[in-house]
Amino acid sequence: MRILLLFGICWAPLALLCAQSASNSANDSSVVQVYWEPGLKSQYMQWHETRKNEKTKGFRVQLVSLNGTDAREELHRMRKQFLQVYPNWPIYEKWEAPNWKLRVGDFTTALDATLFRQQIKGMFPQAYVVIDEVKPWEEP
Repeated sequence: MRILLLFGICWAPLALLCAQSASNSANDSSVVQVYWEPGLKSQYMQWHETRKNEKTKGFRVQLVSLNGTDAREELHRMRKQFLQVYPNWPIYEKWEAPNWKLRVGDFTTALDATLFRQQIKGMFPQAYVVIDEVKPWEEP
């Protein structure tokens, strides 16, 4: 009885791993298709339209905070530099006296913002994660 129990404990994880990798290879498509019930898409679009400009507590990555006479010009230069590498990311300029701040992203979790910060730290080593109001709604 103990031998059977030991055998089950040792081989069950391996069997699950094999089953999982087999199912992953069968569904290796990276495209998700959504099939809408009749009328559901129009209801979703109405719901989305009313909420797309709502803001909620979330996180952004602050690239820089600058002040002084040339701060805004420098901010625009850094914005352009960032968008050359990451053209599809939402980027925001924010004025909080006496500083201009350049922030990126609309992250709903601190982990996602931190992972992105790690990705760009070579380009912007002074970047850090901040709490901000974000727009988590994307176009469908």
